[in-house]
Amino acid sequence: KKNGIFNIGSKNCNNFYSIAKILIKILESKSKIKLIEKKNIKKLNSLDVNINKAKKLLKWKPLVNIATGLQM
Repeated sequence: KKNGIFNIGSKNCNNFYSIAKILIKILESKSKIKLIEKKNIKKLNSLDVNINKAKKLLKWKPLVNIATGLQM
């Protein structure tokens, strides 16, 4: 069945902190990331999705990593 909900992402898990660091680099910004609460940065707002359903049913696979995708 090729309908329903599909997770689209990469095989790598990224959190908002790591994405913010990538964006600062891409934009050549001098911005600083300010954390409101002290938390384990690796776990900060991370979302790890399973893309196996999309790979199997849609014959889909990620072609670029997060940094390349954000530059596009």
